[in-house]
Amino acid sequence: MRILIANDDGIDAPGILALVQEFSRDHELYIAAPAEQQSAMSHSVTYFHTDLTAEKRSIPGTVRAWAINGTPADCVYLGINELMEEAPDLVISGINLGPNTATDALYSGTLGAASEALISEVPAIAVSLCSYTSNDYAYAAKACRKYMDLYLHDPDRLKYLLSINVPAIPENEIKGARVTHFDGIIDYRRPMEKTVHSDGTVSFHSVNGPSSWKNDGYDPYGDVTAVREGYVSLTPVGFDMVCHTAEKYLAGIVK
Repeated sequence: MRILIANDDGIDAPGILALVQEFSRDHELYIAAPAEQQSAMSHSVTYFHTDLTAEKRSIPGTVRAWAINGTPADCVYLGINELMEEAPDLVISGINLGPNTATDALYSGTLGAASEALISEVPAIAVSLCSYTSNDYAYAAKACRKYMDLYLHDPDRLKYLLSINVPAIPENEIKGARVTHFDGIIDYRRPMEKTVHSDGTVSFHSVNGPSSWKNDGYDPYGDVTAVREGYVSLTPVGFDMVCHTAEKYLAGIVK
């Protein structure tokens, strides 16, 4: 099977190399990934208005690899439509350093890359390791392989990407997997350091700090909860962003 690997942490990130190590034994691998860190770029693309450069890289275990001066979605667009001679059978985006649960999905370049694949009618998996400090991606790569076939055998696979979030705990402590949905809201607001310059311009610097999670109560099938309880979270993510309860409400009062 031809697999295109992308990410948002950059082509030199260890998570992408863990996928190569796991899948190169029995699959034909290609990489199209950002030359530099592109986290939280969501599904933004620049190819409409900016020239992109693809630099060939030599990465053992891959047929070809390119470092691209664009967003994660740019990379997948180029990989599928320009760089590969034949379209891939699957795009895997990751392994991301940090979770992509709940409202993380709105910001995530990892999911943005995967959803770009769906637009080009290629099935896609986004995989994330739920830690900002761990460098042990081995089980996350194995989990991606484990659940890949379940996804690819779904006749409706082109209607959604599969987002896999893996707890950063020893493999023997993983309790299994849950099929999940987005779990509450993650509040990213944090202090900003402000500097007023002599010419009157003002610059702002984000101060790193913890995010807070807000939910409406215990939900074992929420993705945040599943990961916290030691389960791999499998979330099918589609394109429908419509609030259907509001749709019904508005349809009842709009004349």
